[in-house]
Amino acid sequence: MAPLSIQSALERLSQASRAIQRRNGVQNKEAKRIRDAVALLRRGCPVDSRGESRQKIYLEFLRKVLELSGRPMVVLCAVGLGLSVIAIAKDSVRLDLPYEIKDNSSLDNAVLRRLANQYFNTGMGPVSAHTGPQPVTSPLLGPQSVSVGFADREENQEEHSRQQLDSTLSTPGTKEDPPIIHPGAQQETGDVYELAPEDIRQIIASDQISGQIWLTDTNGADTRSFVRIPITNELTNQLILHRPRVTRDELSS
Repeated sequence: MAPLSIQSALERLSQASRAIQRRNGVQNKEAKRIRDAVALLRRGCPVDSRGESRQKIYLEFLRKVLELSGRPMVVLCAVGLGLSVIAIAKDSVRLDLPYEIKDNSSLDNAVLRRLANQYFNTGMGPVSAHTGPQPVTSPLLGPQSVSVGFADREENQEEHSRQQLDSTLSTPGTKEDPPIIHPGAQQETGDVYELAPEDIRQIIASDQISGQIWLTDTNGADTRSFVRIPITNELTNQLILHRPRVTRDELSS
């Protein structure tokens, strides 16, 4: 096999993207590659495992692709390239390829986005060629922002932490509360994820807040008070990797 070059890698990815789009899904062996890639990103490289060095190389590559281009391109790289190809590629190719992928918008398609949502949200779930999570529109959240308006959970273990956090960050609400709406604000589109109190602490402690933090006091109106925190792409990708995506019905309930 000829050594992988940037050009040959992009050709392989382009062919894989086209095949996935026309097939409206992936084959069984490709599905396994996606599951393995998602599992590697979730759990990290196992210590003292067989092929640890190869997995570490692959993990670093996938993390960079995720940071620069998001989950659909991780799916595409898993299908079109995979661990065995990336592990033996030249270091210069592995370093430059994620940036080339970012600049090549033609690689993306709707099927890849659906598969990314499905595999990253369920972890190990099978691929359906006809169903997948539907995009939601939030008045608060874009792909690079986090809004805090906590709903009560059933787990008693988290209740104390939430009450402490709510006292400084937002007004607590319940599942019966109306959806959060920013009065007069322009709507932002994107996927919405449910965060835990420890996620908010991570955001505050990080150096990846990318703008002004806003507290909106709704003054007892029909909407809950909330905090809006803009964050970087890198932190966004870290947070959504382990958190459930909220559906349109859940958001409006």
